[in-house]
Amino acid sequence: MNVFRVRAAQTCLSGALLCFSATAAADEPRYNLRSLSLGGNDSSVVVPFNALDQIAGAANTASFDGYYAFFHDGATLYDIGTLDGPDSQTFALNDAGQVVGYSNAPDFELHAFSWTRSTGIVDLGTLGGPESVAVDVNNLGQVVGGSTTNLGELRAFSWTQGGGLVNLGTLGGGSQAVAINDAGQILGMFSSDASNSDFRVFLWTPDDGMSDLGMLGDTGASAALLTQAGQVVGHSGVDDGASHAFSWTAATGMIDLGTFGGSDSFPAAVNEAGQVIGFAHDEDGTPLAFSWTSETGLVELTLGGNSTATAINAAGQVVGWSNLPGDEVTHAFSWTLAGGIVDLGTLGGEHSMANAINDAGQIVGWSTDEDGNQHAFLWTARDGMLDLNDHLGNAPNGAELFDAVAISTNGSIIANSPAGHVLLQPSSGDVTGGGWFESPAGAYPSGATVAGRATFGFVARHNNGHAGAPNGHVELKLGAAPLSFRSDNFESLFVAGARAGLKGTGVVNGSAGYEFIATAIDGANIAGGASDRFRIRIWRYDPVLEQNVVVYDNQLDPATVGTLNEGTPTAGGNIAIHP
Repeated sequence: MNVFRVRAAQTCLSGALLCFSATAAADEPRYNLRSLSLGGNDSSVVVPFNALDQIAGAANTASFDGYYAFFHDGATLYDIGTLDGPDSQTFALNDAGQVVGYSNAPDFELHAFSWTRSTGIVDLGTLGGPESVAVDVNNLGQVVGGSTTNLGELRAFSWTQGGGLVNLGTLGGGSQAVAINDAGQILGMFSSDASNSDFRVFLWTPDDGMSDLGMLGDTGASAALLTQAGQVVGHSGVDDGASHAFSWTAATGMIDLGTFGGSDSFPAAVNEAGQVIGFAHDEDGTPLAFSWTSETGLVELTLGGNSTATAINAAGQVVGWSNLPGDEVTHAFSWTLAGGIVDLGTLGGEHSMANAINDAGQIVGWSTDEDGNQHAFLWTARDGMLDLNDHLGNAPNGAELFDAVAISTNGSIIANSPAGHVLLQPSSGDVTGGGWFESPAGAYPSGATVAGRATFGFVARHNNGHAGAPNGHVELKLGAAPLSFRSDNFESLFVAGARAGLKGTGVVNGSAGYEFIATAIDGANIAGGASDRFRIRIWRYDPVLEQNVVVYDNQLDPATVGTLNEGTPTAGGNIAIHP
C-alpha cells in the first residue's frame, strides 16, 4: 500500500491531466450476469470459488461434440480444452488458478490433467496403466488422485511439476486419493484386500507415509473431508450394520458422532474450527440436521420436521432446510449456537431450501413464489429473502434464475438457469486509481528494451445497478515510447476484495480498434497491508496475421496472473477499491 490515500471518492493523476470522480453505488444489492457457456446450451460448475472468486467447471461446445473443462477468472472465460479426446472435466481449483481433473486422451482412455494459464493443459500420465484421474490440488500445486498400474491395480498418486507422478502405495488392495491440504497431508480410500470390496480410510503424510485411520465397527469406512488442520470427517460402519458419522484427528483418533437415537448419521461439511454438520436419524427413523463439536456434541437443528444441513461458514453459522410440523412444507433455515434456528421464509410460496452461506452470513438457495414457480434467492440479515431475478442489472430477455448453489466471500453467486450455470457478480463496487509505476523491459513489444515510468489513471463503476455496461475511463501513458491509450468503453467490471478487473475497448495514439484488460490491486484491502499493483494488457486483432497482436502488457510473469501479486507495484499515487 502506498502512503498516499485519497479520502474522497476522487482520483487525480499529477502530470497527466487526469482527474476522475466516482459515484457511490446504490444501496440495494445488484448483480451483473455472466454466461459460463462455451457455445453450447449447458454448463456445470463443479468447483465453485477459490479465494479470488475464480471458478472452474465444464460446458458443452457449440458443436455439441462433448464437454470441455473451463476456468473463469472473474473477467474472462477460458476453454481448457482436452488431451485430444472428446471430453474433459474439472474436479478441483486452487487459489493460484490451477485446475485439475481428467480428459479423454486420443485413445479415449481417461488421463489426469493439470491446467494453468501459463502451461495450458498438461497430461499427468499414469502409473503404467491406461487411466488416471486427478481429484484435488493444494495451494502449493500438489495434485492427488488415482491411476491404474501396468498390472491393472488402482493406486493413489501424488503429482508435482518437479517430481512428476508418485505412487503412494496401498495398505491392502486398491487405493485412491480424494483430498489434500496445504500441509501435504493426503486423504484417501483403500481396500483391505484384493477383492476391493471392503473400503477403509487412509491418511498419508510426508513423514509417516500411509496410515489406516481405523473403523467404528467391522464394516468399512469412507471419508472425503479434510481440513487444513488435518481433521478428517467421514462415516463408518458400526457393529449393528448401521453407519455413523465420525471425526478423526491425530490427538483424538476416530470419534463416533452418534445419532439422535436412530440407526445412521452422515456428515455434509466441516469448517476449520472443527464443527461438523450433516444429518442423523432419530428413534423413528426421521432424518434431522445436526451440528457437532467436541464441546457441544450432537445438536439437533429442525423447524419441526425432518431436516438436512447443507453448508457452514467459518463462524459456525449453519444453513439447510427443514419441514415444518406436519412434514408438508419445507423452509430454508439458518442456525447458530447463540441464536438458535431461524426460519428464512419463502418468496411467497410454500417451499424454500438454502444451499450455501459465505463468511459474511449471506445465504443463497431457492424458493417458490405465490404461483408455485421456483426462483433463486439471496438472504441477508438486513434485507431478508430477495428474489435474485429482481436484482439483475444486465439480464438478457427471458433469463430466469431458478436456483443459487454457491456464494463467495465477496458475494459472487453461481446460479442455475435454463441455459445452465451462470455467474452473478455484485455491481455495487467501484474502483479508482492514479499514479505511476516502473514499466519493465519487455512490456512494450515494439521496443523490447523500452522501460521507465508509466502513468495511469482510471475510474470504473457499475451503472448504479441498472442495465448496461459499467462506465468510467482508463488511461495509460508510457513516457519512453510513443504509447498513449485511453478507453471510455467498458464491457465488464468485477470487484473481489482487494482485486478488481476491467475489460473493454479503446484507442491507441488516436486510433480505434484496440481491446484491453486491466487489473487493480488495492494493498489496503490485503491483510497486513501490501503495495498497490496495476496491470494492463492492450492488443488488437491483425487480419493479415489472423491473430491478436499485443501492444502493451506489463505482466511478464504468467504464474502471478489472477493472484494478488499480478501486475507491477505502483511507485506513487493510489488505488482504492470500494466493495
